[in-house]
Amino acid sequence: MSYRQVGEAYIDQCYRCGGSFLDFGKVGYALGEQADPRNWPKEALACDPWPSQLMCPAGHGRMWSHLLKADEKKVEIDSCAACHSLWFDQNESQSLAEIVAEAKVMNARPGAGVGKVGIVAVYLL
Repeated sequence: MSYRQVGEAYIDQCYRCGGSFLDFGKVGYALGEQADPRNWPKEALACDPWPSQLMCPAGHGRMWSHLLKADEKKVEIDSCAACHSLWFDQNESQSLAEIVAEAKVMNARPGAGVGKVGIVAVYLL
């Protein structure tokens, strides 16, 4: 692992694959609120998390994989249940930002919370 600086935060980065490990406190500072799983829109979660093949670099055991998607974009993010840190493969942080932003826009549309029948009713009225 090597380190790179983003603002005032230092991010652990794998020199082989280009992936990044962000401690919970660094995640929001380095990538903004979209990197915090508590801020992921429910509409962006494609399925329930499942055990990842990755182990937490901080030594907490197996991580959990989360699949997020919006329209044609999708990204798999690994998180540690113990320390709440995230592992991003190369370029996944950019994909996550795009998916979260797109899901928030879709959720803000009239009738988004009422399903397809509700959306049709909103547009008919």
